[in-house]
Amino acid sequence: MKITILTIITILLTPVFIQDSNTEIIEQIRKEFKRINNDAELTKQEIVFYDESTDGANMIVFRDKGNAIKKVSVIYYGESGKLAKEFYLKNDKLIFAFFQSYDYNRPYYWNEKEAEEFGDSEFFDSSKTEVSENRYYFNSDSRLFRWINENNETIGKGIDLVDKQREI
Repeated sequence: MKITILTIITILLTPVFIQDSNTEIIEQIRKEFKRINNDAELTKQEIVFYDESTDGANMIVFRDKGNAIKKVSVIYYGESGKLAKEFYLKNDKLIFAFFQSYDYNRPYYWNEKEAEEFGDSEFFDSSKTEVSENRYYFNSDSRLFRWINENNETIGKGIDLVDKQREI
């Protein structure tokens, strides 16, 4: 009978321990995220790509004094929006990814004159840009263990994480 009660207690408490562990990992990732973004000594290498999207893309690689990559920032530009992806690394392993998608109300070149010529009542207005964000947290093996999607929903397990990790 003791084994059964012990087994039941273990099963019931396991999610609590996993949650606490994930909370600690997320706090460590957030600290590293802040440290990287506040590190003025990181060197930057910018690379411009013209064939990655309709209006090109640029990538900035941030390295520490030891030449280790700490952050990679990529922005894909298009006429109707842009996609910004940031990847954060610690000990050469991915720990966090932050994606922002910007959807413009009209193509960025669609000014008032263009709109009027084509009978459109609306032209590009940056204040009408819709921004969605996705956050991806990775464990020490660079496995995705938490995804906070554009609807601020937390996905912490299941096939969705496996598929999303392949996509990233």
